[in-house]
Amino acid sequence: DVMGVPTGGEVCGFSVGGAAAEEAVLDDFARKPAGLAWEEAAALPVAVETSLRVFGVLGGVGEGHTLVVNGAAGGVGVAAVQIARARGARVIGPASEANHAFLRSLGAAPATYGGGMVQRIRALAPDGVDLAFDTAGKGGIPDLITLTGDPARVATIADFGAAALGVKVTGGGEGRAPGA
Repeated sequence: DVMGVPTGGEVCGFSVGGAAAEEAVLDDFARKPAGLAWEEAAALPVAVETSLRVFGVLGGVGEGHTLVVNGAAGGVGVAAVQIARARGARVIGPASEANHAFLRSLGAAPATYGGGMVQRIRALAPDGVDLAFDTAGKGGIPDLITLTGDPARVATIADFGAAALGVKVTGGGEGRAPGA
């Protein structure tokens, strides 16, 4: 009773019990992009589900939003940038200088980490930052709160002490994002 994929079609997703295998019963799945190697496709379910879950925790990300993805060049960050851009959001991605061209290729405006990051992001977003997603967990939370003006508009998957500041923390234990 599987719909939307032919017999023998290549898919990737979440298996019952969380196993990885060439053949498995999947809870949720999507077609494997044709040009993607299996090793690359294997990373998609976690990165995409995490991004979708965080966007839900933030109350939705889409058209008209400016989103900062701290750690935008990492696995989850790359998924978050692409999903947010596909939904019409403007994305600013703090990352190392070496990753700036890559982030531009994804449609994100890169910003350099470190001292002065808030000012650099404000220059890129003179109308302000609506939401922030921290994937890095390396001390960026205070800057993200400053940029959004409200800790409730910041979510992290990597800084579990951020809850004490009013930031939304999610580790996935509360369940996967629907449809991920």
